[in-house]
Amino acid sequence: QQEFISLIPTFHQICHSDFVTSNWLSYLNAVSRYLLSSDFRETGSLLFQILTSFCQLAQDAINSSLPKFYSTRFVSNHVTDIKLLNKESQSRIQLYILTTANEFAYSFDFIRDATFLNALLSGLLTNFNFGIAGYDSYLSGYRLSQMPKSYNQSYNCDCSLTASCVSSAAISDNITGDVLFVIPGLYTGCQLVEAMRQSNLECLYNQTCLNQIHNYIQSPVSFNITALNTSVFSRYNPSTTISQLLANLMVESWVQNVSYSAYYHQCQPIQCTYMKIEKNEAIYIITTSIGLFGGLYKVLYFLTPIIVEIIRRRRGKVNSIVVITIRRTT
Repeated sequence: QQEFISLIPTFHQICHSDFVTSNWLSYLNAVSRYLLSSDFRETGSLLFQILTSFCQLAQDAINSSLPKFYSTRFVSNHVTDIKLLNKESQSRIQLYILTTANEFAYSFDFIRDATFLNALLSGLLTNFNFGIAGYDSYLSGYRLSQMPKSYNQSYNCDCSLTASCVSSAAISDNITGDVLFVIPGLYTGCQLVEAMRQSNLECLYNQTCLNQIHNYIQSPVSFNITALNTSVFSRYNPSTTISQLLANLMVESWVQNVSYSAYYHQCQPIQCTYMKIEKNEAIYIITTSIGLFGGLYKVLYFLTPIIVEIIRRRRGKVNSIVVITIRRTT
């Protein structure tokens, strides 16, 4: 298929933006670490590292699967016409995209479930806290207990029950814990990977939102924050979740090309035949019929006397009477 099918992905602009560069990550990472674990200034760098990984993994998944798609053989016992070739090629392309996207999304579900079922601790303790359970005289020391965290105060989501618990990412006062600024569209939760999947790009399209983040972060690293370009055409809305983008391999569109001439050259048929079907008009049928009957008249005009003569001769032979006379002698 590689000889006549070309498939090139165009990724969402987030994967080409400043938000997936090392400069942006350094800007977020340079903030003081004496912060609450739920504060965006503490988790922001990791959240955007995850987003950067999403873009890179999507590109890797496509780059590794495309050669397999191209190596698939297109087999037919005769040269396929251009309409059927385009239809068959589109069917194969859509199947490839769907299969690759499903496998890609499944890998994140597997990681989430494996991490949750094995009760693995987050590096920032976003899913569990440790507390002193009491003094153990046998061990001559205090025992630590693992306490699950909860998110979303409206229904108190427990990290020991599900990995999908999230709450809005926010910047808080480090002393009082009071929320200073809630970042729209961005979440934190039990698992930061899952939190980023449930997040969207609403704030990243809003320059005012980014300016507020910049004012609160006060990073020693200089970085000019510029919002995503809203004038760039996209089939996604700013409120589209990262999970939905991942379901489409972070791809904005696919540039597809099916070359029939390349297919025909690759096929190299030994011989070609074609059938031409015409619909004749009434006047053509009438004139052709007259011409046919006129030709038939001329043929019969010359053949009829000959045929009649032949018939007469045959009848003459059949009807001829031989008279035999016998005389008696005395």
